[in-house]
Amino acid sequence: MLNAKTVMVVAPHADDETLGAGGALCRLKQGGAELHWTLMTTPEGAGYPADYVAAHAAQVDAVAAAYPFDGLHRLDYPASTLAAQPVGALVDRLRALAAAVRPDVILLPHRGDAHDDHGATAAAAQAAFKGFRMPSFGVRALYAMEILSETDAVMGPPAHPFIANTFVDISDHLDRKVELFGLYRTEVTEGGPRSPEAVRAQALLHGAAVGRPAAERFMRLQAVL
Repeated sequence: MLNAKTVMVVAPHADDETLGAGGALCRLKQGGAELHWTLMTTPEGAGYPADYVAAHAAQVDAVAAAYPFDGLHRLDYPASTLAAQPVGALVDRLRALAAAVRPDVILLPHRGDAHDDHGATAAAAQAAFKGFRMPSFGVRALYAMEILSETDAVMGPPAHPFIANTFVDISDHLDRKVELFGLYRTEVTEGGPRSPEAVRAQALLHGAAVGRPAAERFMRLQAVL
């Protein structure tokens, strides 16, 4: 993953990219990688108040500039509707983006996450980038992110378990990840899972498991070496 020259992170909602891979993205950027952010949904048209929609849009622009991302690709589906969208249309749009961006590595939500938008995004992406199609888009590897308050929020035995098999040392980038997440003022829940303290605690715990000060966990889904 860390040798990638171009990375595309696919986020069902704004903040998923940072909760799931903020440290890795900062490390990749520092290493010279080109970063692209595909944002699947928007709160516009999903029943949210106008002031929230405006604040959300401003936050997305601030986060895109702060990383900075080399490309922000908004698909603008109303939030919480992805499971109801035609799968073929989602697949076609993701393939069109990959054809334009040519990412070495694609970071996805995990298919078993609690939110339907996450599962629908993951399923469409896995259909779009089957192993025999990966080379035609320049894709070498697909990874599922572990997204705080979603991947860990499944109740009961998961149909699609998250099995961490890749740890990225983010010791030098944890503070920046927390800072970036703080730009999402409407999403921070003090004392809850979407809080700076929880983001930091998760990274410290995962780092301890592999003898590093801080880490993010991923599940490598498929790679062409």
